[in-house]
Amino acid sequence: MRELHEATDAGNVSWSEGASQDSFICSRKSFNLHISLYFDPEEGVTYYNFSINGKKSASFSVSSLENDFKFMNDFHSSIQINANGLDGIAKEFFGD
Repeated sequence: MRELHEATDAGNVSWSEGASQDSFICSRKSFNLHISLYFDPEEGVTYYNFSINGKKSASFSVSSLENDFKFMNDFHSSIQINANGLDGIAKEFFGD
């Protein structure tokens, strides 16, 4: 996941918006990656759900009660920036 986060920040993978709000998809080689954000109002807990589909599949979720939540939150923010084409916004904003 850390390598995927770094590749996202470096612009080496591209994400697009998914079907639901706060969900994103990345297709690369024979893999489809999906991340989504979900808040459960009954539990008062936020979840990041992540799935990988291809020759092999896996999925997991991280709740706001877990230690890895900050990483997933940072990763999700990087994905949002990537999907919305805002990677170079700082240069554009501060450039001459």
